[in-house]
Parts: sequence; C-alpha cells; structure tokens
Amino acid sequence: MGLLSTYNRQFSDLTPFNLLFTCIVLGIAQQRHVKRQILYFVGVSIAGFIVEYLGVNYSLIFGSYVYGASLGIKLLEVPLIMGVNWVIVIYLACTIADRFPISQGWKIVLGPLLPVLLDLFIEPVAPKLNYWHWVEGVAPLKNFIAWYITSILFISIYFLLKIEIVNNNSVVVYIYYCVFFIIMNLFL
Repeated sequence: MGLLSTYNRQFSDLTPFNLLFTCIVLGIAQQRHVKRQILYFVGVSIAGFIVEYLGVNYSLIFGSYVYGASLGIKLLEVPLIMGVNWVIVIYLACTIADRFPISQGWKIVLGPLLPVLLDLFIEPVAPKLNYWHWVEGVAPLKNFIAWYITSILFISIYFLLKIEIVNNNSVVVYIYYCVFFIIMNLFL
C-alpha cells in the first residue's frame, strides 16, 4: 500500500519491476512449459507492444494518450514493460476463461471481459500514478472497445492453437490486481 503514502511516486516507479516479477511468478507456477506456449506469449508481447505503439504514436486503436515516466524505459514512446503487461493480462484472461464450464466459443466471447474489467479499475488511477495520460482527460469509450477487440484476438488465437495452460494461481492474481486498483480508486 506504499502507493497510498506520501511517497507514492517512489512506489509507482517500481511498477515495471512488479509486472516483471508477476510474469516470472506466473511462469514458474505454470505446471508445464511447452515451446508453443512460450512462442505464443512472446507473440502476445510483441503484438501488444505494436498495438501500444500505434496507439500512443498515431492515436489509433485506443484513443489519444501518452505514457508517463512510472512505467520505465521507453522505446518509440512506449514503455518496454507494456509487452510484459499484455502477457500478464492475456495469460490471466486465458487461464481463467479456460476454467469456465462453457463452450470454447463462449470462452472466446466472455474471456476478453476480464481485461476490460481490469482496465476499468486501472484507468481512473493511471494518471495519478503517472502511468499514462489521456488527451481528453479520461479514457474514451473507444479504449474499452479496443481492449475487448484486442483481447478477443489474442484469446481466440490461444484457443485455436489449443495452447493449454494450467495455473491455479491465475484467479488469485487477477483478483489481487482488481482489489488493488479498487483500493487505489478509493484512496488516491
């Protein structure tokens, strides 16, 4: 809860390390490692970075925004950690959606709601933590639609390639992120 203290700038600057640590922990907790899984998530990282590049440099996809300094080193105006962030969010969405007792088609349709929900909690505090800033002052509806569409593409590929991930910690990590940002919204 260091972000709630008067030193919140110091803690928000640690966000890239937190994301990298989370990605490593999820990878270690993965019960089986298959080359195809690793290649898929490398692809998600690269594609996620490209999506962010198009968004921040050309106002395509999400709307008009710029990244602050808290997410670390940037390449082409995009923090390098954003590729890792996409991996975490899609990993969590895929592993949680895979647990739904519904058809694969419904998993593909409902799974992307998880990243959108998380983004709903993050957006109000992102400018306060100097993660990113919207030109309009708040995240436009276009952002949430783009999150859904981008996530549905990644999740569809996950299911079409039959990438199997078994990680019982995904639900806990997802809930932790949601609760964390809900608390940030209440107190920042």
